[in-house]
Amino acid sequence: MKSKLLISVLFLVAALLADKAHAVDPPELPTTVDVGLYLVDITRLDEHENTFEVELDVVTRWHDPRRAFDALAEGTDSMAFRQERANEVLASGWYPELFIVNTVGQMNVGIMRTTVLADGTVMNRARVEAVMRAPLNFREFPFDTQALPIEVESFAYPSQELQLELEREFTGFHPSFEMPEWTLIGSNESIKDTLRPQEALEYSRLNITLEVERRSGYYLWKILLPMFVITMISWVVFWMSEDALGRRAGVSATGMLTVIAYMFVISDSLPRFPYLTVMDKVALITLLFIALTMLQNILTSRMSPERRLRYDRASRILFPVSYASIMASILLPVMV
Repeated sequence: MKSKLLISVLFLVAALLADKAHAVDPPELPTTVDVGLYLVDITRLDEHENTFEVELDVVTRWHDPRRAFDALAEGTDSMAFRQERANEVLASGWYPELFIVNTVGQMNVGIMRTTVLADGTVMNRARVEAVMRAPLNFREFPFDTQALPIEVESFAYPSQELQLELEREFTGFHPSFEMPEWTLIGSNESIKDTLRPQEALEYSRLNITLEVERRSGYYLWKILLPMFVITMISWVVFWMSEDALGRRAGVSATGMLTVIAYMFVISDSLPRFPYLTVMDKVALITLLFIALTMLQNILTSRMSPERRLRYDRASRILFPVSYASIMASILLPVMV
């Protein structure tokens, strides 16, 4: 009796293991999974951490004949499940096990809805919140455009078992989408097989890159314009030919200190990187011109009044023209 019971248990375990193995096998090789990503919101773009936080509606669809059912017997040609029940239905059979590759920390899945059609087609829709890593480039700051990537692939099934396809009807963003300081100007989508080095296998990956452009008005009117005005004020010394060195140097020194203060404000808003931004170049050139103004003050202070006047008159033209030419060469390529 005990031996019969043991044999029955073994057969039951073997049957369960066989069903489990069958359930996790893809329906075909490769199985095509349609994926759509609709951008709901970019809630934060952290320039210090090189990350951005998004809300997405994610739609996935695939066909698995093993999930087919008799529509007449069930009285419906589709069955819909939500939340925990949707998770149970997905876990009861094969599903693509997709994840976002460039996430930082935990990916949160909110509202979920799973629909199974009579022919075995499975459609899953979920609201996803995640923080993602982005390779931000600030060389053209504050006139920069950034690429924010969203990379999706299967965690479990390489490209010979699963291939992703873009669900174009459910991919994109609303035309009225807005976010602080940035304008979403477009998106690019591509699918390619990508090598996963730790496994030496290639996985089908969906790449969606969001293109965002900085709204530079704040920096243009509240930093660049005042910096230009401060520079022009420093040239007042060229009309102070009769004044002593101390008064002329005081004007230049005040301008230098103000520009340095602006440079500290700029550096606090960005991470530490080993290259110069457009804003850095403008600030450094401005500082250099004010320093040259101070040097001109020192040199002309040792000249006769007539010679000093000639140098000051030449500086009234040379300094503005040189400064405007250099600023144009820096700013026009990134503003046009």
